[in-house]
Formats: sequence, structure tokens, C-alpha cells
Amino acid sequence: MASTNPTYPVFPTLPIGYPVLRTTLQGTLVQQHASGRSVSRAMYSIPLFAFELTIEALLSGSTALGSIAGNTKQILENFFTDQQGQYNPFVYLDPDDNSATNQLLGVGDGTTTEFTCLWPWGGRLIPIGIVDTAGLLVYANGGLVSSSGYTIYDNTITFATAPAFGVAITATYNYFFLCRFSEDSLEFEKNLDGIWSVKSIKFGSIKT
Repeated sequence: MASTNPTYPVFPTLPIGYPVLRTTLQGTLVQQHASGRSVSRAMYSIPLFAFELTIEALLSGSTALGSIAGNTKQILENFFTDQQGQYNPFVYLDPDDNSATNQLLGVGDGTTTEFTCLWPWGGRLIPIGIVDTAGLLVYANGGLVSSSGYTIYDNTITFATAPAFGVAITATYNYFFLCRFSEDSLEFEKNLDGIWSVKSIKFGSIKT
């Protein structure tokens, strides 16, 4: 299997506090006429998501404290500066929404080679952000497809040979949200000697 995934840096594993906010975003252009009538146009074909995290304890020293690893303040600070704030995208593994099992991606027609990985959301299927290629399993009519028979880029599986007509393509995979930070600044608060917190980290998903 040829793959460029993950092509993006992964948001680090940190001691996330509560509440965790995930907001569903839709883009709508509304034009209001002098008559009082309005015309609307949907700008997004699929929803985007805004995340806001709280981190209650980060350590600036190298010694761990209970389940909190050392140097976690530097890890987060370096990650933020490496992305240059809003400039560079990264991927985020949502601990509550990150996997699909035997998900139907489509049915072969003898000519189509590309199949987009999907996830159930709000009663419908939408494309995921980025496939985690570790553990990716692809099936044709329930039979495991050799990893040499396809390539994966972002959220799209491309077969070397188009699946035959009527062949159901399913897959099991983990996935990331492709995101950008929402701001160019990140505020750290020192609570005790060597112990810091971040009241709010905001970032949002973007389309691949």
C-alpha cells in the first residue's frame, strides 16, 4: 500500500479537562431584500466542526506527576509554534469519534477506482478528514483486499483495478479531523511552581 498518511502533524496526547466543546458549523449566505423577503444559499456541502479544549495541568519540568508526563507544557507550546498558529494544518484524534467498522464506502461499477472513507453523522454519511493507515482494512464483498491492491491519500482509497460491478467495498479504520488553530496566540497560566494550565485551546476542522 502506498500512502502519504499521516502527512500532517498529530495533536499531542495531553491531560484534557472538562468541559470539552465541539460545535457543528454550517455556512449559509443570506441576502435580505428591501421587500422583506430573503434568499439563502448553503455554502458548505458537509458540516465543519469547532473544538475548544481545556488543559488543567501541564508540567514544565521533566519529572512526571502521577499520570501527567513531564515537559507537557513544552510539548504543547512547541506544537503550537511549529504550526505557526493558524498557518499550518494538523490532525486531531477525537477520543469520542475516531473509528468506523465495516463501513460501506460504495459498490463497484467496473470503472470507478476511488472510494471515499465515510462516517455516520446526524443520520447520514459524510467524508472523514484523514484516514489513519495503521490498522486500515479494506474488503471487497467481505474478502480482505491485499494492501498492494490500493493506495490511500487523505480520505480516499484508490484501487489499482476498478472493483467489478456489484462488488460492495467496505473498510474498517480509525480517522482524524484535519484542523487549524483558530487563533495565533495561546495563553498559559502558571498555577503552581512547574504546573501550568491552558483555559482554552480553539481549533476547527477544514476540508481535505
